Amino acid sequence: MDNVVLIFITLMASTVSIICIRYNIRLRNYLKVFIETSKQISNREFHSRLNIDARGELGELSKNFNDMIDIMNSKIEEVEYNHLQMTSILKSISHGILAVDIDGNIMLINDEAKRILKCDKYEFIEGKNINLIINESSLLKEIALFKGSKESKYVELTTDDEIVYS
Repeated sequence: MDNVVLIFITLMASTVSIICIRYNIRLRNYLKVFIETSKQISNREFHSRLNIDARGELGELSKNFNDMIDIMNSKIEEVEYNHLQMTSILKSISHGILAVDIDGNIMLINDEAKRILKCDKYEFIEGKNINLIINESSLLKEIALFKGSKESKYVELTTDDEIVYS
């Protein structure tokens, strides 16, 4: 009788071990697919999707992940379209436009503003601080007065070399 119980326990332990090993292997394969797909998404390959036939929590996670990819791709396309529109508008305006954040970093500048500030037309200066771009101290002082302000004011400034900024 003791041998029968021992054999039964051994068979049950073996069965449970096999089930656990199979589950572990399957789970690791799912994780490999998740990792590979997330790498593709990180590389802006938004056509990538998780193709996992899992049920339960893994199936729900896979569905939610694919939904997030769709939403992220949609938002990125929207931002890129809005950026293209804004760039087109800026290029068509004949006045120089310069937008600066509260820290003095250039958020937006058009070609006319680059010409006025004597910058290279093809240089990418968005993100750079105005102190590195603008050489005219009186102009920098006027800009500093409005940092962080919501106030709008018209200022006309003539430099020593008779350049008029307004």
